Amino acid sequence: MKSLAFIFDSLENLTQQTMLLEACGWDEERANDLFKSASESMAEIFNSASCKSWEDFKYRIGESLSEEFNADEISVMLKVVDDIAEKSQFIPDSSYEN
Repeated sequence: MKSLAFIFDSLENLTQQTMLLEACGWDEERANDLFKSASESMAEIFNSASCKSWEDFKYRIGESLSEEFNADEISVMLKVVDDIAEKSQFIPDSSYEN
């Protein structure tokens, strides 16, 4: 399993940065705030180990961001997180059985 640091290090990808900037109206400060808030939320949620699924994890991130950010900004942030996690194989394969 890849660490959260790896996921956010991957944000250096220009495509994801552009997606976030566009969602935030090209406001770099707002995009940085969104990224920082999402990072903090993910760390808290991940450390609580209370999520039942990847979808629950993303739902909780969205909920934590909803007071400060609009639905479009949150949607793009969650897509970026999902894309990076998928590419890094952070999301466990649901077909795996013990």
